Amino acid sequence: MRVLQREFSKKEKAERLLSNLEKLKSEGAVADDQYEALRQKYSTAIELASDVITARKEEMKARLEEAEKSVVVYAQELKNLEVKFKVGELQADQYQREEQRNSLRLARAKQEIAKLQQAIASTSSEGVGGFIDVDLEARGAAAKLGEIEMLTGPIELGAPGTVQGYLQDAINAIKNPMTFFERMRVGTGLLEPMIFGGVVCFISTFLRLLFGEVPLGIGIVYFLSLVVGVAVGAIVILIMTKLLQGEGNLESSVRITAYSILPIIVWFIPYNIGILISLYGVYIMFAGIQKLHSLTAEKSAVAVLVTIVIYALLLSLLR
Repeated sequence: MRVLQREFSKKEKAERLLSNLEKLKSEGAVADDQYEALRQKYSTAIELASDVITARKEEMKARLEEAEKSVVVYAQELKNLEVKFKVGELQADQYQREEQRNSLRLARAKQEIAKLQQAIASTSSEGVGGFIDVDLEARGAAAKLGEIEMLTGPIELGAPGTVQGYLQDAINAIKNPMTFFERMRVGTGLLEPMIFGGVVCFISTFLRLLFGEVPLGIGIVYFLSLVVGVAVGAIVILIMTKLLQGEGNLESSVRITAYSILPIIVWFIPYNIGILISLYGVYIMFAGIQKLHSLTAEKSAVAVLVTIVIYALLLSLLR
């Protein structure tokens, strides 16, 4: 939605300026060389904004299709749970937990469908939050990265709780962090991201032991330190995002840390090359905070910075 709001606003501003320029031209109040330079500038801004809007809407259509499928699946699961409870396969407390969890998933999927339909149907900034004044030429790092990600096309989310699903999500988190977190399933509990984070910590520990980067005697301590780092990072992110008036909860924060540590798997590469590569995890964390906690790029950067400082203090003990 923010991308559409920004690009629609940019397009509308450029169109207004171009219209004013044409009026000045007709009145003979602007030189030919000035006219051509500004006309090219405004026309290019309109074209670029239109391309981004089209690409974003195509990606949203893919997300809408998946969300509609999810609604069908969750609705059917609720019916199945009711039948299982009535025949005695599920106890009352178990049925209540499962019913609440699937009802929450269904409600979130319906909310996403409504938002996506509104965004796809929008034809101006008014339909996506209203006009905002933007610089036609300025394009921040986060905006550029987000637009690059759109060009890679829609991603396919992994099946929850399966090895193949975890692998697919890992690939998505590395390939398209912004899109991945924007489409991430949230509300299914802490177990799934905790398992993922634990597996990443285990793989990193195993590889460092295998290549002699970590002494065999402290392998368990190293692994536990990574796990504690993930937990502490999640708590810090939650506290910081709340202070910065963000949304989201502990589950969102655990998901962010679990996926942002993915690059530590390459820590076994010598000469600190692995450490340098793993810095990509900073961007993954930035994307997660911005999307799951609904913060601006500036506030997300502040939250990342504070979290990284605390990470550094913890991980300095592991080097």
